[in-house]
Amino acid sequence: MHAFSVVVLALGATAVSAQSCDPYCQFPKSMFCPGSGQTLTRDEIIAAAVNDKRSQGPRETSANNLATLHCQGPSYSGMPLYVTDLPKQSGALYYAINDKGTYFFCSTSSGRAASGWPDICKESN
Repeated sequence: MHAFSVVVLALGATAVSAQSCDPYCQFPKSMFCPGSGQTLTRDEIIAAAVNDKRSQGPRETSANNLATLHCQGPSYSGMPLYVTDLPKQSGALYYAINDKGTYFFCSTSSGRAASGWPDICKESN
């Protein structure tokens, strides 16, 4: 009986955390983008995803097919991954949308690191 209680509690905690992010999950409170030297707010980041026309179709048909920072694993399988410009010429935003219309922040790209590889925006929560 004790194991059953633990499972029920774990499932309940998962349900609460999933509901608490609807309709915008994993979006940081703000982030600094080295490509532009700009700091973006959560509202600006969300607006970039919501206002994206998505006319080019998804970058990937299953978000977990690309190595993004936050959208890895089987729960992102079959969820389309989109890319759009960030405000203030700060770089690119990678995000996913599930069939219920929930947006998931996946990753960013912004300028180049000293190594020459693409850099990302630094998230603040």
